Amino acid sequence: MHAVLAGPGGAGDRPGILLSGHLDSDHLHEPDLANLRVEGDRLLCPGEVGLDCKTGVAIALSVLQRLQAGAAAGMPPCWQVHVLFTVGEEAGQKGAMRAPLRR
Repeated sequence: MHAVLAGPGGAGDRPGILLSGHLDSDHLHEPDLANLRVEGDRLLCPGEVGLDCKTGVAIALSVLQRLQAGAAAGMPPCWQVHVLFTVGEEAGQKGAMRAPLRR
C-alpha cells in the first residue's frame, strides 16, 4: 500500500519524506487494512492483518495523525509525505531481494 499526502498548499519544491513499515504477508486480508488505526498508545486492527513491524506502522500512523492536526495549527502550507506499507519481506518471498553487495 502506498499513499502520498501533501500539505494544504501542495507538495512544494522541496523533497518529501518516506515513512515505511512492513505488514506480515502470512496474515494479510487487504480489506481489513481500512480498519487499521491508532487509539491513544495502541495500534488496533480488527481482522486479519499480521503486523510484525508494529512499531514502524504505529510510528507512520502517528506521524500522519500529527500532520493532520498540525496542518490546522500553523504548519507550513507545503510539504509531502509518502507512506509505504510493504508485504513479503521475508527472505525468498516476493517482497524480499538480496542487495548485490561485495563482502
